Amino acid sequence: MHRVVISLSLIGLLLAGIVTMGTTVSAQPGTPTASPVTVSPLVQAWMTAYTSQDPDAYAALYTPDGIYEDVPSGQAAQGHEAIAELATYYFESQDDFVFEPLAFFQGDGWAVLETTTSATDAESGHRVVGVRIATIFELDNGLIRRSSDYYDLAGVFEQLGLLEMGEATPAAGTATP
Repeated sequence: MHRVVISLSLIGLLLAGIVTMGTTVSAQPGTPTASPVTVSPLVQAWMTAYTSQDPDAYAALYTPDGIYEDVPSGQAAQGHEAIAELATYYFESQDDFVFEPLAFFQGDGWAVLETTTSATDAESGHRVVGVRIATIFELDNGLIRRSSDYYDLAGVFEQLGLLEMGEATPAAGTATP
């Protein structure tokens, strides 16, 4: 009896497959658009102060001895006055800065923000688009103790026409032209 039930089940599956072979099958709808990334109020204020080009509001988000670090360029500032001064320099060199958050993670005393950014270079008028930045935050009582930005500086220079990247390095063991 057990074999009869299994045999009938297999025959049913085969018949269902044969019946559906002639029918049109449509693809499942594409992956839904990802939900907008939600960031903490502090990090949202950080992005807003930057895009608003408000150096004092930007610096006020840091602890009195806070540190802002732009790792690829080697620039860093410590304390409200120095952070506001460095932010002013950045704001004067770029217009229309936009953050598009890709991911945000936060734990006890830290946060990480990944964004795609774009801006217009104030001097040349070139639009730099699609630069991915990872910012690591050390947090302390609702303020930023330290933030460190990591991004592809060579890619920015290439978009500004200041550096020609050229072809990728050949794979190991292949002859170079």
